Amino acid sequence: FFLSELRELSLNNNRITEVPETIGRMKKLKKLTLNDNHLETLSPSLGRLSLSTLIISPNPLKPSFLSMS
Repeated sequence: FFLSELRELSLNNNRITEVPETIGRMKKLKKLTLNDNHLETLSPSLGRLSLSTLIISPNPLKPSFLSMS
């Protein structure tokens, strides 16, 4: 069981340094908040999700991530 039915996940203020690749398995996830952590990059597996909301600031994201479009 991998929380496959989860629709919202809030991981604010947890000193998280990376988002695991396995988050891409959470196919029903629609809202992900990662405020006030220590993220410098985001997992490419986030691109496999159909998120309606992704909140990631403030985090020390590196410019290479910020320039991706």
